[in-house]
Amino acid sequence: MQPGVARPRQQSASDDLVVETVDLTRTYRQGHLVVPALRGVSLAVERGELVAIMGPSGSGKSTLLHLLGGLDVADSGRLVVAGRELGAMTDDQRTLFRRRTIGFVFQTGNLVPTLTVEENVALPLLLDGTTLRGARPRVRAALESVALLARASHMPDQLSGGESQRVAVARALVAEPAVVLADEPTGSLDSRTATGVLELLRRAANERGQTVIMVTHDARAAGYASRIVRVVDGAVVRTLEEVPCVRGER
Repeated sequence: MQPGVARPRQQSASDDLVVETVDLTRTYRQGHLVVPALRGVSLAVERGELVAIMGPSGSGKSTLLHLLGGLDVADSGRLVVAGRELGAMTDDQRTLFRRRTIGFVFQTGNLVPTLTVEENVALPLLLDGTTLRGARPRVRAALESVALLARASHMPDQLSGGESQRVAVARALVAEPAVVLADEPTGSLDSRTATGVLELLRRAANERGQTVIMVTHDARAAGYASRIVRVVDGAVVRTLEEVPCVRGER
């Protein structure tokens, strides 16, 4: 496999292809220096995959995730998510697309401290114009899926770190996005809580058909993925197919 290319495939109109990047590049300026973060990354991810992106610090993993989520814009190359080319969108169009199509899970829960658990989970729906009352059935279902319905009226400072992260997963899934992006989602969790979060993400892929892309340094977390993409110096250097899952499940 050539560096910079992951899982090469023939051109097709497959409905299963949810994320595709072609020769994606991104550079940043640090004073007079131009620092390349991504160097021609090509990647294809299908519906229902859980893909782990691994690599050393500074290799471009988070930059790639930010581009996939429409939080940043590539310098060149093509990026298509759920049938839409992000590079052709305005900032407002990307914001709306991100809200309706992509769910985010970060290393810490990033919950809004002044909102209840229920309101935090409902936030993507509220921002899209749904009332809290109208959002409540979906919010309750999302909280049930992470076993935290009993915490709906609690404030974030009343939760443990693991509970906060599970609320963040519920928030990422509540709008039923086509793509879930997770940036070190278990980095601050103990082993038992991390297992719970990883199983939630795997079920999102296996049972709901959502595409999950997870940046991680943790080989055990990567064991929950169906595929590992390794990034070094801004390029995809190899893809490991058919990764054995931690508990032998697929």
